Amino acid sequence: MIIRLGVTGCVGAGKSTFCALLEARGWAVLDVDQVAAQSLAAHREDVRRLMPEAVNAEGEVSTRTVMSRMFESTARRQELETLLLPTVRARIVSWSAQATKKTALDSALLFETGLDAWCKTTVTLTCPQELRRARVLQRTTASASLFDAIEAAQWPEAKKAQRATQTLTTDCDLVELERRVEAFSKRSG
Repeated sequence: MIIRLGVTGCVGAGKSTFCALLEARGWAVLDVDQVAAQSLAAHREDVRRLMPEAVNAEGEVSTRTVMSRMFESTARRQELETLLLPTVRARIVSWSAQATKKTALDSALLFETGLDAWCKTTVTLTCPQELRRARVLQRTTASASLFDAIEAAQWPEAKKAQRATQTLTTDCDLVELERRVEAFSKRSG
């Protein structure tokens, strides 16, 4: 199983927007964060053990609570990532086996989890930290402290860029980003 492209970058770099633009150009994209969030229900009892407040009386796991609490403790975050990774990997294998077009894996932790080994090429999206922070703070589910915690838990941008096959700067408006993605898609297609 080889996925054509692994997409990564630090929080707020524009991975979701980049991948949506790839999808508009015919690519199949799998968002690893969404897969991990969906996998939480399958590990409800482990999640309850790690953070009881994230599971309500009906047994539903609150992704929002998990996200906000997992960065409070490095050990808790690592235990949760270790718990979810086999389920996430199984979903990626299943998805890629069914793909009939160019494939891209959207993963903030592409290199940190070794998922890049399944990718033919990789791209790190780069963007100045101040702009990334401003983007994240526009989200209704984010805060400055959450941005800082996520930033600290991931590889720094320079390390991601050094490991990637390619880099693409996303410090631009949507029109310019569309132009850059169009050129990138043509080169990578």
